[in-house]
Amino acid sequence: ELCSMLSKYGPIWLNTHFNHPREITPEATKACDKLLRSGTPVNNQSVLLKGINDTVETQRKLCQGLLKIKVRPYYLFQCDEVQGTEHLRTSIDTGIKIIEGLRGHTSGLAIPSFVIDLPNGGGKVPIQPNYVLSKNEGELVLRNYQGLVYHYRNPKGMGPSGNGHKNGKRVAEPALWPQRPIRTPALTPGARVENRAGVRP
Repeated sequence: ELCSMLSKYGPIWLNTHFNHPREITPEATKACDKLLRSGTPVNNQSVLLKGINDTVETQRKLCQGLLKIKVRPYYLFQCDEVQGTEHLRTSIDTGIKIIEGLRGHTSGLAIPSFVIDLPNGGGKVPIQPNYVLSKNEGELVLRNYQGLVYHYRNPKGMGPSGNGHKNGKRVAEPALWPQRPIRTPALTPGARVENRAGVRP
C-alpha cells in the first residue's frame, strides 16, 4: 500500500537508516526492493557509533552490502552531542580514518559523505581526508589514497580558483583553500607521504 502511494507522487527519495551490515536482513532487502520497484530511489544515512560500526572493515561491509541491494550509501554522520549518548560517540579522526580506508579500496559509490551536523541549526559540514598538500598559481600538489605525490597543472593564466584575471585585475579568490601553504617533507612526483589520517593503505 505504501509503495503504491509513493509511486503516484514524486519525485520522492527515501533514506533508510542501516547502521550495521547485520541489519541488512532478508526482510529489509525485500522491503527495499519493493520501494525501488515502485520507482522510489533509496539512499542510506548511518551514524558512526563507538564499538558498533567504527571500523573500516565494518563500514566497508555495510556500504558494499547496501550497494548489493541497490541502496546508495549517502551520509555517515558523526554522532551528535545528545544527552545519554556520550558512550557511543567517537572522535572525528575515527570517521576521517574510515573514509581514508575506504577510498581507493572500494567503489566510489560505496563511500558515503562523512558529515557533522552542526548544533543550533548550523547545517551539515562534510569532513574528509586532506589530499591537497600544497598549491600555487601554477599547480596543485596532491596525494592519492596510496600516499603517492602527484603534481597537477592548472590551465595557463588560471589560479587555484580557476578565475584568472578580469579587465587586467586579479579576481578575488574565494576562501575555499588554506590561506597558508601546507608544508610537506617531500613533494617529489611518485614519492610516498604519510596520509593525514594516519592510516596506512
